[in-house]
Amino acid sequence: MNILSKVTWKSMWKNKTRTIVVIIGVILSAALFMAVTTAVNSIWNYIVRGEMYYTGNYFLQYEGATDEQFEAARKDPGFAHVADMQIMGFYHRGDEPDPIGSVVFAAVDDTFLDIMSIPLIEGRMPENSSEIVIPECMTDAVGEPLMLAISPAYTDMTIAFEKIYTVVGVAKTRFFNDLSGGALPHRTILTYADGDQGQCQSHRVFAKTRSLYTLFVYEQKNYGQAVFQNTEVLSMYAMSDNYNRDKMILGLALILCGIIMAVSISLISNAFSIAVSERTRQFGLLSSIGATKKQIRKSVRFEAFSIGVFGIPLGVLLGYSVIALLLETFKSVLM
Repeated sequence: MNILSKVTWKSMWKNKTRTIVVIIGVILSAALFMAVTTAVNSIWNYIVRGEMYYTGNYFLQYEGATDEQFEAARKDPGFAHVADMQIMGFYHRGDEPDPIGSVVFAAVDDTFLDIMSIPLIEGRMPENSSEIVIPECMTDAVGEPLMLAISPAYTDMTIAFEKIYTVVGVAKTRFFNDLSGGALPHRTILTYADGDQGQCQSHRVFAKTRSLYTLFVYEQKNYGQAVFQNTEVLSMYAMSDNYNRDKMILGLALILCGIIMAVSISLISNAFSIAVSERTRQFGLLSSIGATKKQIRKSVRFEAFSIGVFGIPLGVLLGYSVIALLLETFKSVLM
């Protein structure tokens, strides 16, 4: 520490009240900035998790994939994970009070069950290929056996196979919508892909790229007859045309951060202006004994650095702790 730094340190120590006031201002400014940014980030993560719960943790959906295309996608290192829905055929029953028409019959693996959204109304997910989860539009009860006559998806055969299954769960139909833009959503019966589920007609592949920057490249990959974006999740990352809500959240966050930065800069600038004014006589004495303007500016920067070293970490810790406590309290109230 040179002589000017020692003089600056002694001046700060001598004027404890002014130094403490400036440090408190830095702490409050850093705390407020940290609290706002942490709160916005927490809200954004909450919205993203909610969208993933509602639609599934994937970015791209490939329709009508062959076995070879699915294997190529599964082995592609650019995907963080790949989930498979094996389309086994269609089940049709017109004796319901509200005719349900054609229902897709599909088998899914563990990856699919882990990352996709399947909101159960009752029961559980299938654990083998003799168990099924049905959409809520069907009237069969959990625990009852159900004979399914499955017709092929892409041939003129009347029936591909028949089998008795046990209904173990009923799920909401909102997940089972087909993204291909058809007039009617495809309701889906799910079973577990354990190797005995039967012959797969095609694959519906749900994939999440490791990087958002490669998303549009993978849209062009030949991993299916058609590809669709999970626009609800991608809108969270501004990777979709439908992100007005997220632009609003980002805009509010930027406005708040801008206000906080303006107030903080004004507060700290005024505090340092007072400090510099009080040290004007000291600067004159230092100049008279040979101190240059560069050395005096360095002295002022040393004081700012010293105050920042104390104030900024304490402010960050205070802001994070306060917002974490508030979010935890809010969470406990909701629970």
